[in-house]
Amino acid sequence: MKKFIVITLTLLFSIASFAQNDVTKFLGIPIDGTKSDMIQKLKQKGFTYNYSLDCLEGEFNGEQVIISVITHNRKVSHITIIDKITRSESQIKRRFNELCRQFEMSEKYYYLGDSQEIKESEDISYNISTLNKVYKANFFQTDANTANLYKHLKSNDGTLTLVEVMKLEEDLLKKGYYKQVWFLIDKDTNGKYRIAMCYANLKNEANGEDL
Repeated sequence: MKKFIVITLTLLFSIASFAQNDVTKFLGIPIDGTKSDMIQKLKQKGFTYNYSLDCLEGEFNGEQVIISVITHNRKVSHITIIDKITRSESQIKRRFNELCRQFEMSEKYYYLGDSQEIKESEDISYNISTLNKVYKANFFQTDANTANLYKHLKSNDGTLTLVEVMKLEEDLLKKGYYKQVWFLIDKDTNGKYRIAMCYANLKNEANGEDL
């Protein structure tokens, strides 16, 4: 019981402290500050700014992409990354699953529950068009210390069960301590697919203060 309390409090203070002093990063750049500053920093990373479309273009994770900088109250809140190249149903399924594996293997991220990969037998065309199903994978960005602690707890070594870990994470998530990254499959009017990804700083997004 004592061990449970110590580790639980360690997790709480670690994440709370980390959230107070850090925000989501994209290519090492904190998602914060003004839009113009963010654009300049992304240009320094090799991206080209398209003035007519108000977006940046370049290569990210081996893919040609379009990047949009989204703000709220003049502060950057989200970075969205959209594939330039469209794919067939089988191709997008492979790309989605490969991204899942890349995130799952990275020590920079962790996730709730089981693997978020799409089953080979899944009819994503029918599910998206007819059932309005959204194929989306959610991850949390963190530092190495918090990630290692999470892995220790998730190992279910008797200190905490997986259900207890997930409940703890859900409680913290409601308080906005996490830095979120997600991606989903987008289907266009021509029946082609692409990946849309988002790095979010929840601290800067709208929370109803303007209502």
